[in-house]
Amino acid sequence: MPRKISQQTKLGLALSAGVAVASSVIGGTLLGYWLDERFGTEPWLLVAGVIIGTFGAFTWLYRLTSQLK
Repeated sequence: MPRKISQQTKLGLALSAGVAVASSVIGGTLLGYWLDERFGTEPWLLVAGVIIGTFGAFTWLYRLTSQLK
């Protein structure tokens, strides 16, 4: 039997998911940009940062959704 989740809990999960996705992608992008500037490897570390940030965001969302089942 599925457990009942309150509206406040749903809102909190949605907000935390949005913040986690945005911060992962933005953080990876900024870190990649900074490393590119530091080492002169443009644009490769920026691209890697975006990919790693996106992977981190999807990993976080997977963990969240698997806890809701």
